Amino acid sequence: MPTTRTRTAGLAALLTPVLLVVGHYLNVTIDRGFGHGLGVALLTAAIAAFIYLLWGLRARHGGLGQLGKTAMACAVVSPFIAIAGWVGLFAAMGLLTFAVVVLVIAMLRANVVPVVPLVLLAAGPIGVIVLVAGITASGDDAGDVAAYPMLLTAVGYVWLGWYLWREPAADATRRRGPLAAT
Repeated sequence: MPTTRTRTAGLAALLTPVLLVVGHYLNVTIDRGFGHGLGVALLTAAIAAFIYLLWGLRARHGGLGQLGKTAMACAVVSPFIAIAGWVGLFAAMGLLTFAVVVLVIAMLRANVVPVVPLVLLAAGPIGVIVLVAGITASGDDAGDVAAYPMLLTAVGYVWLGWYLWREPAADATRRRGPLAAT
């Protein structure tokens, strides 16, 4: 059921790519100081907005059962694993990919939101893992090429956010007529 929380989660989904791009740009181009700190803060806010979208999607679908709980737990734990160096970063990426795929499977089974943005949402992380594994197996360096499949996820993510944002909330109170007339 669409609620005010799911609409807010849709807005968070619309803002997350902007937070990621601007945060990454500031983090990479500025070495020290306020600008670098702002970039890190925006990247942290993007992670929080992503987790909020997942929470909103679970609320939109009525919890999604055990799959939804598993996906949320994996998504919440993954940023904390990422601080454990390179191995932790790759483990966190795998765990977050697992969380997204499990959540997408649960949402596809619920059949409430459109299928295409859900498929795009899951295609990016899976594409990154396949691409990195393939390039690494061939002996090359994956480099910046590995980020290209995430464009699919960004499109699906924004599309899903737009869908949630424009749904009328069932728990919103609506007034009919001017206040003096009621």
